[in-house]
Amino acid sequence: MKFLMMLGSPNLGMSQHPAELILEAPATQISQYTIKIYSFDEYFNRYKEKLHIAIRRQWIGQTSKSEHGRAISLAKKPDNLPWVFDDVVGIPRGGWRNNIDEADRKTVYFLMIEKKK
Repeated sequence: MKFLMMLGSPNLGMSQHPAELILEAPATQISQYTIKIYSFDEYFNRYKEKLHIAIRRQWIGQTSKSEHGRAISLAKKPDNLPWVFDDVVGIPRGGWRNNIDEADRKTVYFLMIEKKK
């Protein structure tokens, strides 16, 4: 978990600029009073009961630019191929792109760290 949160990523390996601290702030009403800064150990000890590793999916060919881009990026790495499937499972919320043939759509799975409320 520390590697994924602070040191690198499965796609890129070790970061040239690893994180030293974790900054946490609400999505709205950000101020000097609502920002919290933690070391990894502080964050982990505080939230370890709320942290989960979730499996998520995205699709090559979905309309979301960011999610489509992530799926393409993940699918390009040979080590990720066991997580890339030619059959399409599910339907993206936003639907499908018109410029990608149905035969070229793929389902891409990945792991994500989530903090439950």
